[in-house]
Parts: sequence; C-alpha cells; structure tokens
Amino acid sequence: GILYTFIRASEGFIEDKKFKQNWAGAGEQCLLRGVYHFFAEHSEAKDQAEVLYKLLKATGALEPELAIVVDIEQKSAAVELCGNEERVKRFVEKLKSFIETFETATQQKLIIYTNKGFWDCLPGTDEIAQGRKLWIAHYTRAEKPKVPEPWKSWTFWQFFDNGRVAGISGAVDADRFNGSGADLIKFAQEN
Repeated sequence: GILYTFIRASEGFIEDKKFKQNWAGAGEQCLLRGVYHFFAEHSEAKDQAEVLYKLLKATGALEPELAIVVDIEQKSAAVELCGNEERVKRFVEKLKSFIETFETATQQKLIIYTNKGFWDCLPGTDEIAQGRKLWIAHYTRAEKPKVPEPWKSWTFWQFFDNGRVAGISGAVDADRFNGSGADLIKFAQEN
C-alpha cells in the first residue's frame, strides 16, 4: 500500500550519507520519490542550497517524481528561537535566501514542510508560503491536521512519526497525500 517516499538528502550543509543508497533503493521498489532538505539555522543559506543542488545533480535526483522539500522546524530549540525576535528574523531571512538561491538554480518551487506551532511564530512568512504547497506535520488521530495561515489546505500530512515498513529497520514517518492514488500520479506528472 505504499506509493511514495520522501528521502532526506541533507541537513544544513551536510549530505545524508545514506541518501544515494536510499534514493536508488526506493527507485528499485518503483516508489514515487521526493527529497527533502532539513534547513539549519546556524548554516549559511547559500552553502545549504549549493550542497543540496550538487548532491541532487550528482545523484540524478534534481527532478524527483514528486518534489523537493525544505523542512522548516527547530526541534527542541523552537521555544528558544520563537521567543527571540532578532534571532527569528534572521532565521526567516536565511530561509528566504535559501529558497531563492535553490529555486533560481533549479527553476522548481519547493514544498514547505513545517508544523503549525513553529510556522506561526515566524514573522513575514506569507511571502514564503505564496505559491508553494504545504507538507504539514501534525501528530493526531483527528480527521485532518491543523494548517497554518496563509495556507487553506495541505498536500502531504505527516500524522505519525513511529510507523513501520517491511524491509526498513526502525521507525519511519507516516504520511498521507491529500487525494487518491490517481491524484498522486497526476500530482507527480505535473511536478
């Protein structure tokens, strides 16, 4: 019942050592593939964009079947970051620089991965959200996730972080696409 996967390519300016292996393995399983980059607050934005671009180009993953995603969250530092006005402004400016640099190089719109609580603390992000699809992280048994403004809907929803998949040791994130299997195929064809 698994149709797609998103594979971590990099975090900050560090390549994921298993990305090439995971990318190839997902392709062998005939899964639709997307890739994501975990945006790091303390790494230079342009360096992050350059590392991601070079890795995807070298791997043949610059045009994945699904999309390229920028993962915007702060894990345990979210409360500290969101409580510091100057720091959060710098974070948003770096994020904008990363997105502009990467999208200019690839001519592709990134998908934004985030959670409502963190996104809501970031100032001036309407411009970032404009024209970009949302992959929302919201761990709940509710029928739908809470979506941050200015989005009205979500494209992908990570609803659980402790899933199991045959052939993969350890926990994996569990996600839903907002549509049918046919809609997912259409989404892949349009991206």
